Amino acid sequence: MIATEAVIKWTFPPSGWCKLNVDGSSNLYTGQGSCRGLLRDHLGAWQGGFSSNLGFCSSELAKLQAVVSGLEMTWDRRHRKLILECDCKEVVDLIIARKEGSGNLRNLLQQCYLLLDRSWEVDVRHVNREANHSADGFALLGRNLPISCLAFEDPPVELRTLLERDLLGAISKRVVLV
Repeated sequence: MIATEAVIKWTFPPSGWCKLNVDGSSNLYTGQGSCRGLLRDHLGAWQGGFSSNLGFCSSELAKLQAVVSGLEMTWDRRHRKLILECDCKEVVDLIIARKEGSGNLRNLLQQCYLLLDRSWEVDVRHVNREANHSADGFALLGRNLPISCLAFEDPPVELRTLLERDLLGAISKRVVLV
């Protein structure tokens, strides 16, 4: 294998499509989990967002809850062509392979599959963390909420700089093995 530098950035969805970037996390020390997501159209314009404090949960469960919450939000806003991006390859692989899962993940995966089976087009993709940095930027908002979900009709002030970077095509570089 050879190490090479990759250029990574957020990309606009095709005309007529929306893009949902989701993320979830769990604090290593407290187990406190949160999830968040943001929806943008083909011009990069904000279409909605959410951030949730999940209480005690695993990181994988938080990321999967972000997928489910994001799909529900997108469906409720009547968008029917969606690219869903998540930076957790394990979660994306579970969803694409339609794995049953175990424990707490099983119910969330079933919810996810029911949402995906509705009458719409959804393309689920894994992206590098650098291409998902705006969703990651929601992290502190979710952890500081009471245990619930907060919807955002407009982008939070704390997120606007990251969103502007995406619109301008700002790049990140990462060393990858090929």
